[in-house]
Amino acid sequence: MKMSISQLKNIVVGRLRIRSVDLSLYTVEVQLGGDWHVLADDDGKVLSFRSMEAVRKALSCLKVLEATLLHASPYNEMIGIEPSRVPPMEVPIDWPGPAGTTARRRMRRGGFGGALR
Repeated sequence: MKMSISQLKNIVVGRLRIRSVDLSLYTVEVQLGGDWHVLADDDGKVLSFRSMEAVRKALSCLKVLEATLLHASPYNEMIGIEPSRVPPMEVPIDWPGPAGTTARRRMRRGGFGGALR
């Protein structure tokens, strides 16, 4: 399902997922009511971005509780390796604005995997 940024202006987004499609191509999905929606422009064309910073700048007006980066690994497609299903890696990221404080709180408590020594 597609959703435009203008439809999200006054809504607090529970989860925002930035999907890494290619080396420098990203799309964005938001979760509302348990369903994932791909962000599109007002004409229905899926929005794409060239960097994480471009995503943050374009969508900084949104109130987001949790943001993640979803990245699929290409290493299971290498020559000489038996084909296998590798689940995508989903990494929490910090989101601009007052609503996106979840990742900042985790970092202050010692990071995502505990304190480094």
